[in-house]
Amino acid sequence: MTNTWHELRSKNIGGSDIAALFGESPYSTLYKLWHEKRGLIEPDSLDDVERIQAGNYLEKAIIEWANDKWGYDFYQPQEYVEHATVNGMACTPDAYLESYTSVMSQVKNVDSLQFYDKWEYEGDLIVKCPIHILLQVQHEMECCGRKTSVLIVAVGGNRLYKMECKADPEIAAILRCKVMEFWLMDEAPEPDFKKDSNSIRELRNKMRMDKQEDYSNDKDFYKMLKKATKLKHQIKVKQDELDLLESEIYYLSADNQEIRCNNIRVSYSKRKGTPDKVITADDVGKTIKGRKPSSSMKITMEEIAI
Repeated sequence: MTNTWHELRSKNIGGSDIAALFGESPYSTLYKLWHEKRGLIEPDSLDDVERIQAGNYLEKAIIEWANDKWGYDFYQPQEYVEHATVNGMACTPDAYLESYTSVMSQVKNVDSLQFYDKWEYEGDLIVKCPIHILLQVQHEMECCGRKTSVLIVAVGGNRLYKMECKADPEIAAILRCKVMEFWLMDEAPEPDFKKDSNSIRELRNKMRMDKQEDYSNDKDFYKMLKKATKLKHQIKVKQDELDLLESEIYYLSADNQEIRCNNIRVSYSKRKGTPDKVITADDVGKTIKGRKPSSSMKITMEEIAI
């Protein structure tokens, strides 16, 4: 993937992004996407994820397999398409049908356990698929001006399924409105503290954290800190519940390095990240992955003169 492609993606809502605008993405959230598109946090790097690599390498073979099985003549256009009238809306189409210019395709390589659990099919025809896939297919038809998309799915490396989807004008209108609303959002949306924990921490790592503030008048914040303190001292920690609380505390703490709330103190420390390093001599070309900046939080209950 080229730097130009990454730059284009940063300025547009693509097919893999669109479901996040509806709260239907299994991979992202509106909060995360808002900060990524504005350059405030780094998007997840998928270049080293084997599942993504497999999909990229197998896409051409899956298209050829589908052409042979069902008599199609799909080809890969190798292009990035920006919407004709909506700024900030685009996609990378997987395939176009050569014989009918109104038809395109979305190609997926799906794990068999995921497919048989979350998809429905009759023979080799898919009758129901996850909502985020449908949103992506409609998004891409709208961007490319196509009327039909054939969703082609390779399952477990040995079965091929398909689903024909028609462009829906009502859905297309909703997609256009959602994308335009997204780019007009001057303020970040509220986070989902369970799903956005990493994004909240990444944002905090970029803050100066040189302030101290007294939150003693915030009764809800005090209750939250007391609950977090209690959870931390339990013999069997309810980690999921504690993680959720700590995400909210991180978020509400803004850019403070230390917070005092009645008899509870919250302090934060940061650790600088390190860049990737290319090794020379015997290991020429190998890269040691860098370390992202990180922060830690310490909650202590103590006697503080107030």
